[in-house]
Amino acid sequence: MCDEQQDNDLGRAPRGRPMELTVPEPASEGRRRATPGFLGYALAIAVSLVIFAFGLAAVDAWEAGNLRDFPDIVFVVVLFGAIPAAVVGAVGALVVHLLTWRATSQSWGVGGATVAGLVAGYLLYGDEVGPVLVLSLSAGLGRLAVVPLATARGASLRSPH
Repeated sequence: MCDEQQDNDLGRAPRGRPMELTVPEPASEGRRRATPGFLGYALAIAVSLVIFAFGLAAVDAWEAGNLRDFPDIVFVVVLFGAIPAAVVGAVGALVVHLLTWRATSQSWGVGGATVAGLVAGYLLYGDEVGPVLVLSLSAGLGRLAVVPLATARGASLRSPH
C-alpha cells in the first residue's frame, strides 16, 4: 500500500496537502421537525372526528342511562360533523403547527392539540363539561395517532435533551 493511501485510511491528509476540516451546520445537527405534514394533519382531524363521535355518543348514553341511540349518534356526528370538524380542526392544527413547528419533540404537538381541543370545546359547548372534555381528548388522541408519520419525517416522541 502506498504512503498516500495509508494516510487517507488513517484520516490524515496526504503528504504535502493541507487537511480539510468539515464542520456540520448547527441547525442541521440533531434538530428535526416534529410535524406530521399536511396529510398527517388531515388524518389527525379524521381520527379525532371518529373518536369525538364515539365519545359524544358515550356521554349521551351516560346521561340517558341506555345505549339505544349510541349507533345513531355516532353515524350522525360523523356524517354531519365532517365539514365543521374539518374547519375547526384545520384552524386548530394550523395554530398548533405555528406554535410547535420548531419543537423537536412531538409531545408538544400532542399537548398543543389537546389544549386547542379544550379551547375549541369551551367555545363551542360552553359549560357542558362532557362534550368539552371529549373534544379535548379526541383532538389529543387524533394528533397522537399520527406520531408515526412525524417519526418517519425524522422526529422522535421524546426531546433529544
